[in-house]
Amino acid sequence: MQWRYSPPPGESMPAWSFGLQYAMVFALGASLACWRHLWMPRKLAAFAVLALVLGVLHAKGPSIVAGQASLMALAVVAVVGGAACTPVLRHAGRFGDFSYGLYIYAFPVQQLIAWRFADRLGYGASLTLAVTGLLAVLSWHLLEKRALAFKPGRPASTAPNLSATPLAG
Repeated sequence: MQWRYSPPPGESMPAWSFGLQYAMVFALGASLACWRHLWMPRKLAAFAVLALVLGVLHAKGPSIVAGQASLMALAVVAVVGGAACTPVLRHAGRFGDFSYGLYIYAFPVQQLIAWRFADRLGYGASLTLAVTGLLAVLSWHLLEKRALAFKPGRPASTAPNLSATPLAG
């Protein structure tokens, strides 16, 4: 991929492409998925090797890719760390499923905090995380958990029970 986005000798680096950024992270995730049979049994070793490769890429790689090494490292942490079966991850949902609340409240909270505190946004990410987390917890316990009670159960099978019908003969 790099050769296509590198400038010819003597020219300046082109503007960053968000499409390229997303493509690199997607390609990394797709590669991890395709080769999971190689790294899943050896998660710690895979994590160390990938961290080393991304560290070298960040230090020595072409600038258009080196600047994205930290984003790709975050993707590696998410995939490899998420695949690890640790006691912390096994019990992460014991207090509720806050994922939907985090999903729906994150953007509005980010925008509100950026708008309200634009002139003094030193701890904007921390404030956003705290407010979004609180809203997600409240949303789960006050709305989502209760709404799931209205969800219908698994439908009964419509296939006839052939073992109960006698064979005509």
